[in-house]
Amino acid sequence: MKKLMPFVAGVGLLIFALAVGTIVISLSYRALGLIFPNDLFDQLIGLALFDASALIWFTVFVYLCESTMQYVYAFLGFLLGLGGTIGLVAIEVGISSKMLMAASMLKPLTYIFIGVAVGHLILLYARHAAAPNVNAKISLGIDKAKIVDEGQKQAEEHLAKQLPHLGAAISNRLIQEVMRDLKLSSAGGQVIDLPALDVSTTPAAATPVVKIPGVGFIKNWILNRGRKARTYEQAVPSVAMAAAEPVETEVEEPYRGYYHAAKNEPPLVYVGEWINFLSAVSIVHQGRKIVDGMQLRALERSDGLYDLFDGESNVAFGVTDKKGLTFMQTGVNEEASPAGDGFRKEE
Repeated sequence: MKKLMPFVAGVGLLIFALAVGTIVISLSYRALGLIFPNDLFDQLIGLALFDASALIWFTVFVYLCESTMQYVYAFLGFLLGLGGTIGLVAIEVGISSKMLMAASMLKPLTYIFIGVAVGHLILLYARHAAAPNVNAKISLGIDKAKIVDEGQKQAEEHLAKQLPHLGAAISNRLIQEVMRDLKLSSAGGQVIDLPALDVSTTPAAATPVVKIPGVGFIKNWILNRGRKARTYEQAVPSVAMAAAEPVETEVEEPYRGYYHAAKNEPPLVYVGEWINFLSAVSIVHQGRKIVDGMQLRALERSDGLYDLFDGESNVAFGVTDKKGLTFMQTGVNEEASPAGDGFRKEE
């Protein structure tokens, strides 16, 4: 007898479960018929949302949850399905017992159906988002978005502070382009001088100098192109420039370009002030690539040529004549324009 009792209890529990399930499904089906009369498909979908949903969410809770939040959402889905089923059964029993009127229960049944359907939809998405791998991707995506937003904010603040400097970097080039397009020249036929950059030291005070006497007024005027007459100054060569090979190096003021001590070349003497400008052309000059808008400087030498420097560098990378310098400053080739286009020709 004791051996048979577990079997009898199991069979009895199965029969009881079938009976409960049958009556619940029957009452739910009849209640759904009030919302969807003569619509078998929607009634069967309604049974899935109510009666089957509680069993499905319970199975998910036991076997398919991988995180705490997934357990929470599965449990809420089980309660939602169970509560909806109980609501349908209670309304249908009330209508059958004449305690409730069918017509007055249409709105409550409709609200219950909509609430359960929306609730299950939200819980399905929430459970998927709560999966460890999906949750990690979402968290990393949010962090990346915060980083991008912060970087954009800092970039905007930095650009706002640098607007005057950034505008000044291109203003001279834009002015020159407009003047070239309109074929205009500045007063007196001279090229527009760009604002001079500050230099840390002056040529006369940086190193000891030796005066060179006997320079005539006419030669001085030609070298300075009408500037105020200046006394030539010759710098004493430093020990660092006594190498046997040509060197291109940074030297003390006054600035020098190329110098070859082995050939006993005289030290280069500069006249005039720094010429600061933005290149108006893109060329390759003596092996150095120059692009439009590059910041350059030039110093006029006593031989009438000009040493070229990068930005505020003290190292000359090349040498050019007056016409070449004008071409770099304005983009106008004086050789190709006999009239000079407003630029004074060499006398």
